[in-house]
Amino acid sequence: MTTSRHSSCRCPTPSSFDNAYFTDLLSHRVLLRSDQELYGSGAGNGTMDVFVRAFAANATAFEDDFATAMERPGNLSPLNGKNGERRGPDQLLASELIMNM
Repeated sequence: MTTSRHSSCRCPTPSSFDNAYFTDLLSHRVLLRSDQELYGSGAGNGTMDVFVRAFAANATAFEDDFATAMERPGNLSPLNGKNGERRGPDQLLASELIMNM
């Protein structure tokens, strides 16, 4: 099973960042079954199918959407002070833990 699944996959394009992943999904040429589940559980009628088809058909749309998605985390402001502390009811703050060592 693994050999036949592997042999049906095309070689990746390691020297370029492109939309080949999405075209491979449409052609059922992905290595992992979990990847194929992204495209309609293999039937082509899932909730993400519109994105798979759009990105497979239009590399520029994929590149633009990917760039936008990568910018968003960079625009988040880090939480500082008490707004940035996360702990459970019985846990010490990181600064308290260091002081008690």
